[in-house]
Amino acid sequence: MRKKSTISWFVFTCVLCLGFSGTTASLTKMLGLSVYAYYALTAALIGAVLLFVYLPIKLLAGKFGLSAENHSADTRKKAVAGIFETTKKISPKDGICLILLMAVLVNVRIFLAPVAVARTETDVFLGLPGLFSGELYAGIVSFLMQFLFETDAVFLCNLSFQVLGVFFLYMGIRLLSGTICAVTTLVFVIYLPVFHNSVYMAEPQSMMLFFFGFLIWICAFCLGRISGAAWNGAVYTPAFIAGLFLGAAAFVNTQLCVLLFLMGSGIGRLPKKIRKKAAAGFGCAVLIGFFLCFGCSVYFFGEGQSLPEKCLRILEGWMLSGTTREYDALLHSPTLADYWMIIPPYLLAFLAVFGASDTETNRGNGRQWIWPLALTVILETLGNAPLQEQGIRFVLLGVTAGYGVRRMFLAESREGFAEEGEDALDERVEKMLDEEKKETEQKGVLPKKPGEYLDNPLPVPKRHVKKEMSYGFEPREDQMFYDVPVSDQDDFDI
Repeated sequence: MRKKSTISWFVFTCVLCLGFSGTTASLTKMLGLSVYAYYALTAALIGAVLLFVYLPIKLLAGKFGLSAENHSADTRKKAVAGIFETTKKISPKDGICLILLMAVLVNVRIFLAPVAVARTETDVFLGLPGLFSGELYAGIVSFLMQFLFETDAVFLCNLSFQVLGVFFLYMGIRLLSGTICAVTTLVFVIYLPVFHNSVYMAEPQSMMLFFFGFLIWICAFCLGRISGAAWNGAVYTPAFIAGLFLGAAAFVNTQLCVLLFLMGSGIGRLPKKIRKKAAAGFGCAVLIGFFLCFGCSVYFFGEGQSLPEKCLRILEGWMLSGTTREYDALLHSPTLADYWMIIPPYLLAFLAVFGASDTETNRGNGRQWIWPLALTVILETLGNAPLQEQGIRFVLLGVTAGYGVRRMFLAESREGFAEEGEDALDERVEKMLDEEKKETEQKGVLPKKPGEYLDNPLPVPKRHVKKEMSYGFEPREDQMFYDVPVSDQDDFDI
């Protein structure tokens, strides 16, 4: 498990360096600086965060005794429940926090979002053909235009999708990774130009944010149901539901394929008995959902004379669904301020790398977001996605940045099983149960049937053993008398 954790965090570091170096390269290019300034700027920003932010706060956290929760391993139930934070219910505090963040989002979008680019981009976007170019979004905007002005229709559509996306993002990330990660992600969604500048632009990025948040919530909800399942049907049903949704989403847009890794990583950390059943149900459902959508697309939207030709056209459209099309009026050219604003997510995500040796991040919950982030960066790089189409990347960066922030304020745990990691803890519990079962079989003791008394493991008083007294010598026959002769002179005066 430690080897897998090391590989995951190495991949995460490489992805962060790739994205951060690309951002600083764009900054130095726009500032007109030399190549040496690029290296200096990249190293200076990371070094400043490490020396002046992370290290002082970490030392203060260690001094004042802040530490992460220790997860007890006394029973199997506690060991399984510690894998996910999905066992924790949403509290009223979470509702208040979510309402405040949604209110801030609406106010920021109404009063601070740029309005200048709405009309030209709407006209261009609504003329885009193709199944994967945003026909659903275009249909919704066209419907709203029957009742509102063009700019108002685009704004209302994007704002509604962003508010719903924020709701589902908070609920899903809160269940999977905790409140801090959810709040950090929503703060990025509120202020980053990737989401902020697109509220008046007729692009389906806000709709993509909504679907991405909804699918994360589906993953979190189903993982919570699977981890608390008590019988086989309770394992297969949520795994099958999650697989259907994610399989269909993977066909609609290739960028949503990254959530297959998120769900797969969650299932991989379940106990072995539940893991196999959940993986089987999830894998079958993904294939069913994908090919069901594929068949419907071929039947209703396929273009061509023969069936193989229709299938080929649909597959070509699916493979190109994540690429960027060359429409100059549609794309927003990032400014210098936009690049400065996306620096903090990368720097806060580096905090998770600095704290990767701590118990909280090694526990597994932080590691499940690494592979979706890596695949997202690969897909965006291959598709030449501009800044305004990198929303999914910054959502995943927000979660990992939340882990970095949390580990910055927490000292390492000194006790308990937290240092082993939840995967190691689960394996240890499984091993203890298997050894106990083997010992029982070797002794020839049959398992107790329902209703039979269990053996008392407590010490009990020893049973009384009857003992017969005996003499140390046997008297002779002449000694076997009891009348002692007494003379008259032996009388005593009383």
